Amino acid sequence: MNYVLQCLILTKPFMYEIQDSHHIMPCDAHTIGFYIICALHSLFISMVNYTSQALYVYKFVHHTSLFSSSFTIFKQEDAHEFLLGVLNPLEMKFDDSSLLSIYKPGHVLNLAKAFFLCHTSSTISCSNCPYTSVQSEPCYGPSLGYTEEMSLFSALSFYTSTKEISDMSCNGCELKVTTKKRVVFEEGVSFLILQLNSSLCPKVNIKGHIDFPLSLVMAQYSFATESLDYDFYGFIVHVGEFASSGHYYAFIFESSSLYKLNNEDIDPVDEHEVLKQEAYILFYKRPAINMNAHPINFDPMSDESSEEQCPIPKGMIHHF
Repeated sequence: MNYVLQCLILTKPFMYEIQDSHHIMPCDAHTIGFYIICALHSLFISMVNYTSQALYVYKFVHHTSLFSSSFTIFKQEDAHEFLLGVLNPLEMKFDDSSLLSIYKPGHVLNLAKAFFLCHTSSTISCSNCPYTSVQSEPCYGPSLGYTEEMSLFSALSFYTSTKEISDMSCNGCELKVTTKKRVVFEEGVSFLILQLNSSLCPKVNIKGHIDFPLSLVMAQYSFATESLDYDFYGFIVHVGEFASSGHYYAFIFESSSLYKLNNEDIDPVDEHEVLKQEAYILFYKRPAINMNAHPINFDPMSDESSEEQCPIPKGMIHHF
């Protein structure tokens, strides 16, 4: 939970939009004690104002079951499942227009979709007839299986490679046939989240460090005509046999420096230290996105202050 929220708050353009969003009051924060938009907003404001040496997530902890019915309070859970448990309800809240009190021209209505939702295109071709089906599938944080090459590039290649599926019913010839299926990324998303999942290995005995780049080129894994380049800005590491046990910590890129966040410890690290880690969830952004840019009139305390009066902090290094 700590490190998923750390990486989301580090996505400052997203958090500025959360801060600037408006919804009907009273909301669930006043009825059941928790509302995802309010909770994220409070964390971000605490960070910007330096109201404490740590950011506290007690509201998230005490409403753990809202993110997954299988979650138990004070028990280690899967970070990727928690991430989806944040983004999916956030998407639903923004889709419910009755909850939005003000719409500002030029502002996107659904922040979860606009910033993090990527789309894949699944093509299935019949081996017996010309029938082909194409289906678009939205997802947050696609899960990639390990391969023998042990690299993010090979994991993406395997994810987007053509695979045979036997004994499928074809809608064209209406027979049980062997089909070929390929999944590719449709288009670029502003912030790309990738999960490296050892349970999806083609060979179950493959585990360990997977090479990943700080700069990622996605063009060969997509049908998009635009360039799909990304830069790393954070990732979560998991140590342990199962995602719902063991230990989590994170590495982030903030203000041109790399840091390791591990419980109460915040340590500067170099690129070599970062690249030898066993990443579990990777966070990338498009190179053109300035993470420190913020709205000219942004001020968590007043609607009338200027950019000079409320600069973004140089370091967003806090523990929960």
